[in-house]
Amino acid sequence: MAITLDDVRLGEIYYGYLLELARTNPGATVRYGALVERAKVEYPDDDIVQGAIATSIGRRLDS
Repeated sequence: MAITLDDVRLGEIYYGYLLELARTNPGATVRYGALVERAKVEYPDDDIVQGAIATSIGRRLDS
């Protein structure tokens, strides 16, 4: 499957959240849905973020 600009955009956002989590709470886990919801709250005017769903997050983190 080809990587899209949307994949890269979302991957960048989610990766930042994961780095923050690792720095502040080493060993902690987070559900994909929580990453998606946080992004939707923090980027309310971003159509790419608002259309994101938790089931496709894995490919975004691979990109």
